[in-house]
Amino acid sequence: MSVESLVTEIYEKLPKGQKKVAEYLLRNHVEFSISTASQIAKRIDVSEATVIRFSYALNYKSFSHMQKSFQAEFLADPNSESLQESSFQLDDPNNDLINKIVTRETEILQQMQGMDRKIFWQTADLLMNTKHVKIVGNLASYAAAYWFYLKLNMMRENVTLLSNELNASFDNLLLTEPEETIFILISMPSYVVSTLNIGKHAKEQGAKILTITDRKLSPTGRIADICLTTDIGIHSEAMISISSVMSLINLITSGIESKYEDEISERVRSINKYYTDTNFVIE
Repeated sequence: MSVESLVTEIYEKLPKGQKKVAEYLLRNHVEFSISTASQIAKRIDVSEATVIRFSYALNYKSFSHMQKSFQAEFLADPNSESLQESSFQLDDPNNDLINKIVTRETEILQQMQGMDRKIFWQTADLLMNTKHVKIVGNLASYAAAYWFYLKLNMMRENVTLLSNELNASFDNLLLTEPEETIFILISMPSYVVSTLNIGKHAKEQGAKILTITDRKLSPTGRIADICLTTDIGIHSEAMISISSVMSLINLITSGIESKYEDEISERVRSINKYYTDTNFVIE
């Protein structure tokens, strides 16, 4: 069965995002065949995970296997050197996996140099001057949310972490001072419904919403007052790198530390003294 016939056969069963991938494939056979999952995702405004799941929907075991099949069908010479170099083929033993992943991660981090400085410092000010900060993250985003919580809690008081991983109480969503509350929604693929619902509920009460996500039109990006985006490395559904998210969080907290050094230094000293006095940490 041809690729076009296969896509047509399963099209109606695909989720909305994967339908966009299918439509792009049918319109742009050759371009699709020589593009990375990240490149395709950016062109049609979906996540990399959606592109990769599309390959699974077509019963391929990986995105790179799907591309090889497409190259064989759509391109005259699928084994040409230029095509081999254009795809990120993790399952090719001849490729240097470490170099490819490090190069990809480096490219993502370099994109942060273009961050809007005005929004960056506005974010730092909000996180220090708003009375209550609530950080939300689930699944892969939970690790980033917890790290952000630890960093911010060292700098200021009234920071709360909300996550399905913690069985967070609904009481934390009933706001007594919504105008003095900001919710930080960390939401990377796969987007968790509860993160979005918490954000919607908080926004309805009048709280500010800051989202850290992979694209402005992600579910949480669309409801945010401030949306900070970073690309992420997705090499398969089981291999999602959030190193760029951690780097973005470190940028934000470093900015806060730089601008509000006098305000946070006493709190940091007090917390470190407590850790030492109680033998909470070894060093």
